[in-house]
Amino acid sequence: MLVVVLLAVPCGAFGTVQVMMRDRRMEGYSPAAIPDAVSMLGGKVDLAFIDAVHTHDHVLADFNGVVPHMNLGGHVLLHDTF
Repeated sequence: MLVVVLLAVPCGAFGTVQVMMRDRRMEGYSPAAIPDAVSMLGGKVDLAFIDAVHTHDHVLADFNGVVPHMNLGGHVLLHDTF
């Protein structure tokens, strides 16, 4: 299973993309860093957890950034979206 986790950072910035795999970790700012994160994973994403800045615009940007990289039948989890 390939997983991308998008987490919020303070100060109103877009969330950071964090990918953690056994002995490797990647960080960057989403949604721009999502393609690099997916490339590091080496394939399409089965599960994406978006815990971004909790506004519609930020979550939508992260959602739109990750959807093209999802496997058919993959899942996107959204946390605290309003």
